[in-house]
Amino acid sequence: MAIQHALINKDTLKLICDTRNVTTEYISRITNHTAVRIERWMSPQDPLLPTIRQAKDLARCLGIPFAGLYVDPESVPIAKLPKLVDKRTMPGGIPRDDSAVNLAVFDLLRLRTIVLDTKRELGDSAIRFAYTGKLDGARELALQLRTYLGVSYALQKAASSPRQFFLLVRGKIEEKGILVAGFAGVDVEAVRGMALYFDELPVIGINNLDRPPAKTFSMLHELVHILKRCSASCNQIGLSPTSDRDEIFCNAVAGEFLVPAGLLGQEVEVRTGDIDDQAIRALAARYSVSREVISRRLLDLGYIQKLDYEEIMEVLRAQLAAEQNRSKSLDLSKYRRNVAREALDKNGMSLCKLLQRGIDREIYSRQDVGDFLGVRLKHISHLLAEAGRW
Repeated sequence: MAIQHALINKDTLKLICDTRNVTTEYISRITNHTAVRIERWMSPQDPLLPTIRQAKDLARCLGIPFAGLYVDPESVPIAKLPKLVDKRTMPGGIPRDDSAVNLAVFDLLRLRTIVLDTKRELGDSAIRFAYTGKLDGARELALQLRTYLGVSYALQKAASSPRQFFLLVRGKIEEKGILVAGFAGVDVEAVRGMALYFDELPVIGINNLDRPPAKTFSMLHELVHILKRCSASCNQIGLSPTSDRDEIFCNAVAGEFLVPAGLLGQEVEVRTGDIDDQAIRALAARYSVSREVISRRLLDLGYIQKLDYEEIMEVLRAQLAAEQNRSKSLDLSKYRRNVAREALDKNGMSLCKLLQRGIDREIYSRQDVGDFLGVRLKHISHLLAEAGRW
């Protein structure tokens, strides 16, 4: 059988890569096609064309429909990357290729457009994000935010797991007119979270690879950037060392929000001074945070000494490394992915519920929703049912 080549528009392929600031080296790394060959596919003067399979690899890498490679360049919607303040601290001397980050930003913007378009189709009135509280003092802001979002200690303790608490807090934030969505394809060390500020529907992006306790911390960290009307990309979130004053402030607010000093001091483990590994585990479970966060709060508030903290962190790092090694050794083919749960965690309840309304009003089909969320049709019912539980 003869090889079928894809008669893509080479100018369109180059335009998409240029506007999204994606390098051929990145595409080569993701698709396993050589950079030289990819450059030839982009060159109108070169007769070489990709095969159908190779063209699908390109489309998948760039996060666009396969048919998008065939349209004329004039028909390609030109969207510019928003200006983000780079709050990341990267190791010196390492060449930085932010192609994956740029694609993640475009995917977040795509989801924002879906929400705005759907709201207009449904006739929902536009809600401009507004926060009138003061932004001075990390402890004061954290307490204001707990009241603003309606996150009580009772609600926090009632959460059955860190994931449930993440979804609860996420839902509270989304009720205030903010889209919270996950992004993929980026190492946690490169970016843990992003804030994209808009007067209407600002966006908080959370790395899908993070664990739920870390996601909650990152989400609150980025919320502070949104409150300050700042668009930023961050990787020094939580316990990572940083000298950036804004990042220190955002971390402090998130830490105080999750584990308020006034509440922690009343815990029996803290009052008795009997803080061992079992106590740290109990406190972490009670607040639905990681043991690292609890340990840091205990240190910052003077309940443990720095030497104790360093010993705790050394043990935690060893345990985390052991868990990661066990995960790598597992035969994941024996475990069935919960696609609906993964899609909900990535896209959030508010978006899924909004799209359900679109289906009910016959604005969208279930196939449309699957295309929007990158989920196969057979999983849509489970996804919408999962979203409806929250």
